[in-house]
Amino acid sequence: MRVLLVFSLCLLPLAVLAEGTLPGAEEILAESYRRAQERSFTSSYVATLVSKYEGEEVFSLGGSLIFWVEYPRVRVEATGLEDIFLPVQVADLAEGVIYSYAPGRGWAKHVLSGGWLSLLDLERDPLLRRMEFGKVEEGTLGADAVWILRGEMRPDPLGLMRKFEMDLWVDKASYMGRRAEIYFEFYYPGLDFVTTNDMSLELTGYREVSDVPDERFAVPEEVPEAPDGAGRVFPHPAPDLRGVTTSGEEIALAEMRGRAVIVFFWDMNAEIEALGINLSLMEGLRLLGEGRGLAVIGVAEGDPEIIGAFLEGFGAGMPTVTDRAAWAEALGAEGSPACVLIDPRGNVYAITEPFSVLPLVIEVLEG
Repeated sequence: MRVLLVFSLCLLPLAVLAEGTLPGAEEILAESYRRAQERSFTSSYVATLVSKYEGEEVFSLGGSLIFWVEYPRVRVEATGLEDIFLPVQVADLAEGVIYSYAPGRGWAKHVLSGGWLSLLDLERDPLLRRMEFGKVEEGTLGADAVWILRGEMRPDPLGLMRKFEMDLWVDKASYMGRRAEIYFEFYYPGLDFVTTNDMSLELTGYREVSDVPDERFAVPEEVPEAPDGAGRVFPHPAPDLRGVTTSGEEIALAEMRGRAVIVFFWDMNAEIEALGINLSLMEGLRLLGEGRGLAVIGVAEGDPEIIGAFLEGFGAGMPTVTDRAAWAEALGAEGSPACVLIDPRGNVYAITEPFSVLPLVIEVLEG
């Protein structure tokens, strides 16, 4: 799974009011956001992530982030975090977009969303709205006085994010986020395994400036739209696609309005080679979503009887149509496997791969 969505949570999340004699978490973070929007500054962070399955490390990375901020413009450069961060991102909060640059691809334009934007705008991370900080403590970090905010994320409707805990250190003098430590457990339905993940982010430099040179925020005039690093796209109405499944059932996307829908493009031969890992994941998610506001539709290519027999032998009840070319063209999906996520209002929300769609499902169900 791409962990961009979760890894980004380190950067000053949204919270609810903590009780007690100390300032509440909401009060502390609101002041932090206010100051960030009123100052021009540059800051840098070091970041690490380790993911494990049954105690064995399966993924790790470490790197740095550099920010240039002059509200409403933000530039972020990432080094060593290529698996989860685009190397250069420029956000224009007034225009409501993010531009990114990657070698070999050039510039692209994305929908304005993502965890690191919570540094300047409380509403920009769909997952962080679920954070609840119930405890604020006083402490020190080095020689500096800090508030320590301890919080948890409330459970999602499908139980995918099994556990999420965060400790956040906020400098008392500057209200800068100094450090964050996160632990979370994520469940993969159908495959029936849970990964444990430890992340940390620490401020290594901060400097206020009179202004940030305009060239830091310069982007070309004509930039094509593209999915962001998590797969989100500019929301647009999904086409009213209709089809007949391998079992003879008629289905229509328009009739699924009110539920989130994953249109899962898959290839039978590729799934045989991959031991059915993507099909298992999507079938497990389909079963988990029944009665909980989520539907999964399969789209394959081939003889409906052969595809239907394969699904039956696999033990998958996923309704699947075989008009792949038409559905892929209409929804903008390329290659297999791929997932197009449609929100309950009937808008295309993201185009990504199966493992990356899971945290996005939480976003649209909670949205």
